[in-house]
Amino acid sequence: MARRGLAMVVMVSAVVVSGCVARPVSVPSGAASSAGQSSAAVTVSPAVAPGPSSAAPTPAPFAPVPMPPPGGGPMLWPVARNDGAGNPDSPRSMPTYAITRFGFLDASARMVLPPQYAEYDYCQSGARPSRVVAARDGAIDVLALDGTVNRTITTARGSEDANGVTFLWCLGNKTVVLARLDPETNRALWQRVFDVSTGKKLPPLSLKALDALWNAPDPNPCPADKPIPASDLGDFLADVGGGWAEAIGNTYVNVNTGASVTPPDWLVGSDADDPVGGCSGYWGFLSCGNAQLSVVYDKFGSLTPFQDVGTAGDAVGCVVSNQPYQWATAGNVRGYVDADGAWHYQEQVYTTIKD
Repeated sequence: MARRGLAMVVMVSAVVVSGCVARPVSVPSGAASSAGQSSAAVTVSPAVAPGPSSAAPTPAPFAPVPMPPPGGGPMLWPVARNDGAGNPDSPRSMPTYAITRFGFLDASARMVLPPQYAEYDYCQSGARPSRVVAARDGAIDVLALDGTVNRTITTARGSEDANGVTFLWCLGNKTVVLARLDPETNRALWQRVFDVSTGKKLPPLSLKALDALWNAPDPNPCPADKPIPASDLGDFLADVGGGWAEAIGNTYVNVNTGASVTPPDWLVGSDADDPVGGCSGYWGFLSCGNAQLSVVYDKFGSLTPFQDVGTAGDAVGCVVSNQPYQWATAGNVRGYVDADGAWHYQEQVYTTIKD
């Protein structure tokens, strides 16, 4: 299951809309909406008592909440950071991409491997990952799900063709493929194939096999990719994702909870022939907005403080079936949340590779 760098991101902002009342969601102080208003009743971390010279209480650091995978056991959850600048090694057609590196949290939601990997993939054993392969400059690390580096496979340092895009695959929990593809033809400019367990170099794959890898469906599609059954759509106009369906009158209904949302016309427009925005669902959340502003509702139709909930920068795809956590941003923090909007891991929005 390749970690492709082009992932859909559900962008949503938290603002107060007349007539909508948000459910309390725990976020740190300062996680305000882009409109400068409080979008929900906010619970902050307990404050540390001020000392004699303190001007105000200092919020206590966020305490990570464990993130066990379905069924329990160890797990590595990816976190993406970038350098905040354009990547000179990007293909000519994509010159403004920032350099992104991936690190990993363990099941306790603590960072066990810092952001240092350019690509990664999960080796599957049955219905869940068994280990992770992660590529950095000059090496591929084979990672146990507790963060232990079990093996390091030496590779060529640096890119061998600055115009290509590098991908990493783990095949059948046995073979790791590092390949650089032409972004226009998807043909391999070069490739390296190794045995995951021994590190032994193996013969290269055929062009047909590489093409099949490139076009293979994700073995763990995200919940947003699962459509509403036709039998449940009834008279609804369309399935907009995440369990939400569009109804007549610019109203959206969650078919699982029965909640309904009618976003204001100034946000999404009322003219079907010339809309200024729209709504889309993801993972039970519904985001509605336009090019300047958007809001997000939970599965019960209440506003949340989130600016986005979804897969961001492909750091957080669905690496296990029925994944219980996704990436979110609220004000000046970002991190993993569960389907109820509760935080499990947080970091500052402007955290970069050097941090």
